[in-house]
Amino acid sequence: MRVLTTVNLKGGSGKTTTAAYLAHAFADRGRRPIIVDADPQGSAVRWQELGGWPLPAVALPSTTLHRQLAGVVDRNRFDLVVIDTPPLEDRHGIVVSALARRYRRPGDDGAVDDGAGSGRPRLEGHRGRGRLPQR
Repeated sequence: MRVLTTVNLKGGSGKTTTAAYLAHAFADRGRRPIIVDADPQGSAVRWQELGGWPLPAVALPSTTLHRQLAGVVDRNRFDLVVIDTPPLEDRHGIVVSALARRYRRPGDDGAVDDGAGSGRPRLEGHRGRGRLPQR
């Protein structure tokens, strides 16, 4: 299953709008998307309810989203997950969890940190540099 995540440092930058448009565009092309609203503000879920969207949206504003996602999204019903995240500045842990396919915390077996000695997890399985910007 493919996962797309909208991320930005700031709030009000269009993450929710982008996530909604992406999900609808993919649905129009035959995909079966679900929107996961990882923002505690809950705009995507609220818009889905108020607008009567034909696409499902679920709220999951959690720093363990990467662990919970498989239990929330039914792979038989959906082939695409579009995650709307909160601002990175405000909710670093949620955004890291939304981006990580898997990560280890320092002290876990085989653990690595972000290389800066910050104790933050290093992201694996994405195309970035392997580190998030320091706050």
